Amino acid sequence: MNRTECAEIRRTYATERSTVSKIYGAYVNSTKEIIAKFERSLFDSSEDECDKYLALFRKTLSGKCGRNLIDIPFTTEEVASGEKHKLLRDVLKGDEGLDGLYEKIIASYDSKENYVILLARSKYDVIIKAKDGEGSDSSEVYSFFTVAICPVKLTKAALAYDPKEKLFAESPTDNVIMPPEAGFTFPAFDERRTNLYSALFYTKSADEAYSELTSSLFGGGMKMPANEQKKVFHEVISETLSDNCSYEVVKNIRRTVGALVEEHKASKEREELYLTKHDVRDILSVSGVKADALDTFSDKFTESFGSNADVLPENVIDIKKTELRTPDVVIKVTPGKEDLIRTEVIDGVEYILIRADEGVEFNGLDLARLTKPGKTED
Repeated sequence: MNRTECAEIRRTYATERSTVSKIYGAYVNSTKEIIAKFERSLFDSSEDECDKYLALFRKTLSGKCGRNLIDIPFTTEEVASGEKHKLLRDVLKGDEGLDGLYEKIIASYDSKENYVILLARSKYDVIIKAKDGEGSDSSEVYSFFTVAICPVKLTKAALAYDPKEKLFAESPTDNVIMPPEAGFTFPAFDERRTNLYSALFYTKSADEAYSELTSSLFGGGMKMPANEQKKVFHEVISETLSDNCSYEVVKNIRRTVGALVEEHKASKEREELYLTKHDVRDILSVSGVKADALDTFSDKFTESFGSNADVLPENVIDIKKTELRTPDVVIKVTPGKEDLIRTEVIDGVEYILIRADEGVEFNGLDLARLTKPGKTED
């Protein structure tokens, strides 16, 4: 699912558009025991309560595609005869598979705190415009369900206003549902049509792989988590460049990737920009990496990510910031001003040089003004 399709389905969970009539849930403790199962009719709930429930499902369709929202495909065999896919189809049709789904999630999801599994079924009437502008429009009903796995935290006791007593008094602690840490939508919504061969998985943290959970539910794991991709990619680049990993080369790589991202954003493409091994190899080439190192890169990329892998640029390169770090000093550079920095070896020692023709401040003090002729320093 691309970002446009995710946004389209997310809007179906708005209170004024929602077709959700009932919320299903299981409240689970940290030792994997179900404290309670429940059903909540939204018809009997206030508008404010409905929106709070629906906001949790909207959250599982938010974030960056390829980073927080990951497509997980099913194999043809799993769709044809797999018990995992059958369970999801059963849940889609009715309540028969709910207990089985709860059991799979509880067995494969580890949490040090209590959490709640929430599920909502929904339908969306999709109008598909005729491509030639002359044929008749078509429509289909996209039936799907969304699961949100939300931590439950105990609020702290506090002084709160009591309108009856007209004073502030200690309020009791409460178990409160927090925004989801993980979740998924099944089936996927690709090219504005139902896709039973895929599910959309949500993760709040780019550090979490949830490999056990996704394997249990879908039969396959997610791609490498975004932060892990970044770490591995940096290792590949460092090993590729070796002693030639200079500031100039790395600056050029970042600048080239940044330009590609901006160009893609300006094109208003619906699909996310992904970089293949060949794309990254071309980027390294125009950034000044020598030919013999390019072959090394290809081998190491395949070894680390796979032969047909692709990566989201933002997952592997910091597009929005430039930072140089030593054990004792951190230098942050305004994007686009990287040329103010250069490195140089002086008397056998490597230095980072910063052009400072616009003045320098030290803890708010203007050093240029303090060192003008005629001034004395303590």
